[in-house]
Amino acid sequence: MLLLSCAALMAVGTYGTLTCTPSPLQFGNIALGSSQTLPIKLSNTGSVTLTITKVLVQAVGFQMSNLNLPVSLAPGKSISLNITFAPQTLGQSGGTIAFFSTYSSNSVLFLTLSGAGLASAHLTVAPASQSFGSVKVGSSTKLLETITNAGSSSLNLTKVSVMGSSFSMTGLTLPLSLTAGQSFTFSLVFAPSATGSASGTLSVTPPTGAAVNVALTGTGTSAGQLGLSPSSLSFGNVVVGQSSSSPVTLSATSASVTVTSASLNSSEFSVSGVSFPLTIAAGKSSTLSVLFQPQSSGAATGKITFASTAANSSAVESVSGSGVAASGPQVVLSWKDTNSGVAGYNVYRGAASGSYTRINTALDPSTSYTDATVQVGSTYYYATTAVNSAGVESNYSSPLKVVIPSQ
Repeated sequence: MLLLSCAALMAVGTYGTLTCTPSPLQFGNIALGSSQTLPIKLSNTGSVTLTITKVLVQAVGFQMSNLNLPVSLAPGKSISLNITFAPQTLGQSGGTIAFFSTYSSNSVLFLTLSGAGLASAHLTVAPASQSFGSVKVGSSTKLLETITNAGSSSLNLTKVSVMGSSFSMTGLTLPLSLTAGQSFTFSLVFAPSATGSASGTLSVTPPTGAAVNVALTGTGTSAGQLGLSPSSLSFGNVVVGQSSSSPVTLSATSASVTVTSASLNSSEFSVSGVSFPLTIAAGKSSTLSVLFQPQSSGAATGKITFASTAANSSAVESVSGSGVAASGPQVVLSWKDTNSGVAGYNVYRGAASGSYTRINTALDPSTSYTDATVQVGSTYYYATTAVNSAGVESNYSSPLKVVIPSQ
């Protein structure tokens, strides 16, 4: 009996000890339909080899990675395992995993598990991508984007961001709370600061799960320039009640331009031969007519403002003319424009052919002129010259003899 007692005393402290880290194992809140996996480590902190012979999971929704039993652990050794929690019901869940071992001071090791199931929050963002097309540098365009809570519980969005220097959003204030089934629509903005293609990303991050990303693309294009030729018009003398017209050419450079309107600040001038909006392709032009119809004697001035999508969104044409009374005889002159490079014309008059004095006060862009300063019983000789954009004047035209009959 004495020897047996001694043997029992010698066996004290010659066991392994099974420990688990971490313990307990807490998963927190997991949405229904989702799962989370956490690692654990089983270690032998005792002085002899122990053997794990059985594992018993007593927790609904929890699962351990495969463990081929039996497993022997020498002193100081450990193994790693994964525990997955996929909640099956709403609310708190828990339980234990029991590890049975031999040659261990703790023949059964209990690992406590806990976690909570939350109602699923399914987030959709539509459309899944946005293409803004071509937008002129210095301007912007907007497209609508909709966030929908397609889950069964409310969610609270605190992180919605736009990446890409040319893109931004408007109409969305965070935090954004959405009940189940509720949607919210806001605007995405593309405002290119340089020409060329641009890309960005809208990122919407739900409280749980991965972020939903929307690809953004667009192209910055050069803003066109609207040109006017000539930049000013002088109609000279026009008899009250009559009219004189002159062409104006609108041109687009760098990019296409849409002219949306033409506004005048004088009722004695008008625009014809065109309808708005008028789109002019890059490098192309369009011609319209400006009409001067004086309503009374005296000088008249005005401005025609062309509104457009060009960088110079307001191009201004200055117009002027003089209304003269129709009390005496008049000479109405007209001629053909045979050179498209002509900037305007000068009208000359004299008592003899070849001896002239200019009678128009400013360069006349039209191909007609009314002389209301003639005297009855007189003979006049008229000639015109053409002036180009560099200010070079042509020779006189062939003279025109006009005899004003005596009354």
